[in-house]
Amino acid sequence: MQRIRQDSLEKMPKIRGSFLFAAVFGVSLAALLPRCLAQEPIRRPARHYIDAKIEDDWAGRTVSIAELQALAENHNPTLRRLKQQIGAALGAQFQAGQRLNPLLAYEAEEIGDEGKSGKHGIILEQEIQTGGKRHWNRNVAAWETEARRKELLLRCFAVQNDVKARAYEFLAAQQISRIQETLAEIGRKSMEAAEELVQARETSRIDLLQIRAKALESEAALKKARIDEELAWKKVITMIGREDLPKVQIADSLEDLANCGIYSVSYEDSETAWRTLESQSPRLAMARSRIQQARAALARERAGQIPDIAVSGGIHYDSAGKQTLGSVGVGVPLQIFHRNEGNVRTAQGELAATCSELNRLTIVLYEDFCEHFSTLQATREQVDLYREHILPDVREALELSLKGYEQGEYGYMDVLSAQQFFLESQTQYIELLKNRALATVYLDGFLATGGLDETEN
Repeated sequence: MQRIRQDSLEKMPKIRGSFLFAAVFGVSLAALLPRCLAQEPIRRPARHYIDAKIEDDWAGRTVSIAELQALAENHNPTLRRLKQQIGAALGAQFQAGQRLNPLLAYEAEEIGDEGKSGKHGIILEQEIQTGGKRHWNRNVAAWETEARRKELLLRCFAVQNDVKARAYEFLAAQQISRIQETLAEIGRKSMEAAEELVQARETSRIDLLQIRAKALESEAALKKARIDEELAWKKVITMIGREDLPKVQIADSLEDLANCGIYSVSYEDSETAWRTLESQSPRLAMARSRIQQARAALARERAGQIPDIAVSGGIHYDSAGKQTLGSVGVGVPLQIFHRNEGNVRTAQGELAATCSELNRLTIVLYEDFCEHFSTLQATREQVDLYREHILPDVREALELSLKGYEQGEYGYMDVLSAQQFFLESQTQYIELLKNRALATVYLDGFLATGGLDETEN
């Protein structure tokens, strides 16, 4: 027993020497490995910061639509999410361009054979990608990042358009409220005049009851108009992404806004306008980026039909023969059961689908363009007609009917008819201004809408 222990103690230095050799070799190899596998400089994904500064005391302020749009760029949740997705895409693009990490392994054999420590060695194995797979992986990821950037541009236009459009609707609701306030004031004065005429026995109680009912209707309509105005403002601030903003006055005028924009002057040259929109549309640009990504993905799957090569090399120490040995290996997968045909067919189908999607988006965009351009053409003369002729005549007719009723020259039905015509004309004029302004907004903004819609996954 003592002899066995003595033999074991004599062999321990040899075993410790073998392990020490393996450890030193491994550390040295790990230190030299980055130099052997020299790569291009690492480019970290860019970070996107959101400016969270906002003036909290907005109550009573007068702001422009441009200020509201600038606020939305920093606080709209859709834009925030897209900026974060671009950061994620940049990370994926960086990772896709990296080489595969090598495998460093320690191996021991024949330990204890004939009382020896056996063979100990270090093996380094590297898989080499062939067919340009790394290039195409990086290409696919780069087009994904580009598509995300195009989507961010599209959503920026969508948020700006929607904020501007909802601001127009808020201005229109404000004007409707003012009209209803005017009619409610007219109703109150008419009721006072009717009461005096009834006391003077110059009109019947039936007229008084009709005037009172109409005045109450005007008050109810005024309350509804104010509710609609509050709702229109809430739609503005939800698109901005700050639902805590108090209601403010917008410095812009609905009539002035309806006359601005690149399409509000030229109504006839629709073909040129469409070609400009088609060539510069961020929605179509994003679809084209998806086509390029699908083509790169197809090339990547075709490159997958070329097998990769695994190479390995090692160094071993044989304690029995007290000699150092080397080993080299090369391996390649045998494509017996498949050659990546299924993935190639899938990539071909995805490419065809993205091409069809571009065609569909072009048709949808052209349909929207025709609708908004027709709205501009239809409202051009209508707005001028209402502003220059119809509204002045209606306003004068209402004033004359009110004066005539106070003097007993007209009956209440004449006043009621004039009020109704005044309300309808003013409402129709505001609706025309709003429709013209909305059409201008979306044509100037490449027909982008859906500032709160879900982004692509």
